[in-house]
Amino acid sequence: MGRALRAIKLKHMVVALIAVMTTIYVYCNTDAHSKVRSIFRKHMQAISPLELQKMAKDSQVIADKLQPETPGTPKEPEIIPEEPVVEKLPSPEDSVIKGPEQVLPAEIPHENIIENLSKEIAVMQIKEAMVLQPQAGFGSPQEEVDRLYDYMKQQIPCDDLHYIGTVDNKGKYEDGAYAGCLSPGFWPEKGEPCLGYSFGIDYEWKFDEGLEALGCQIHSFDPGMYDEPEHAKHSENILFHRWGIGEIDSDALYQRAMRDYAYRKKYGDAKLEELRKWKVRTLSSIIRELGHNGRIIDAVKIDIEGPRIGYEDKAIRNIIETGAYKCVRQLTLELHVFGPVKNGEYVRMQYSIMKALEDKGFKLFDVKESFGRDMEDIRQKITTEKTQLLWCLGWVNPNPEPCNF
Repeated sequence: MGRALRAIKLKHMVVALIAVMTTIYVYCNTDAHSKVRSIFRKHMQAISPLELQKMAKDSQVIADKLQPETPGTPKEPEIIPEEPVVEKLPSPEDSVIKGPEQVLPAEIPHENIIENLSKEIAVMQIKEAMVLQPQAGFGSPQEEVDRLYDYMKQQIPCDDLHYIGTVDNKGKYEDGAYAGCLSPGFWPEKGEPCLGYSFGIDYEWKFDEGLEALGCQIHSFDPGMYDEPEHAKHSENILFHRWGIGEIDSDALYQRAMRDYAYRKKYGDAKLEELRKWKVRTLSSIIRELGHNGRIIDAVKIDIEGPRIGYEDKAIRNIIETGAYKCVRQLTLELHVFGPVKNGEYVRMQYSIMKALEDKGFKLFDVKESFGRDMEDIRQKITTEKTQLLWCLGWVNPNPEPCNF
């Protein structure tokens, strides 16, 4: 009798042990576990200003090797233009006797004189003004949505298409991975230096690590990762900058990030308002400040959005109008259209930006729609419902040239 009871107990223990091991295995392979682990993530190692200067010098050495001087042709001295003196104009507010300082409610950005000046400078930097496309039909929201939707088709084949960020960069399209065309002429030759920019991280490093596996140096940007240093190392060849990309240069541009709700719980409203004042640069300024003049940016990924707002259209328009597109070999991005769309001009602008890229010589080599959703159904509802259209696009510039800013 005792032997039988021991056998039963042993059997139950084995079953319980198998159940526990199965639970642990499933837990370790879920997104929930990844989210729990992210809470305890180790912060990146900060990069010192001296290290940044050394990286810029190293990049200049690479640029010089890529552009050998013609024998017998003296190098022209660099001409540094004098900075214009900007006279501060009196404001009408200066003559007004101010009462007690008004406390602005949350979510409302503060006036920023430097930011306004930066917008004026941004306008002065426009070299190739973008043409706004004629309206679709009568310009109704649905007509504009339909035109943009119908435009999203491959324009040029890619014989060596990879979704960078999948396992060994050889997997199928998935969240966090982006298209890259490694065909000859569209990607650096073996042994040539490779440089990538990745805008919008949110602690998702798959694409950046996939580029690193291809032999690239990557500069990763996300101003909404508030806990990280301004400059840091994720790995030997992945360098992080807590900067954003936009249409102006600003050290305090008020924006909102996708994970602000989590930071509000951690820091409270007052500190979150301060954290939302981002350091933002145009692509041309980033290239200049990181010392990448003379280089080609082989891959630029842009996936930047806040709560139900996409920032990519303004950034790309600036890339076009300042001529920064010329030194970008491949551009991969997520394009968002948030509903309900009540103003057709919002979608017309996005279509115009896509057409402007095409007019500058870029070609769509890959178009992927939102994951597991019926985009045709969303297309019919987006003017009346709170939903969104989402495409992941791969563009290639067949004739890039070295950056010069």
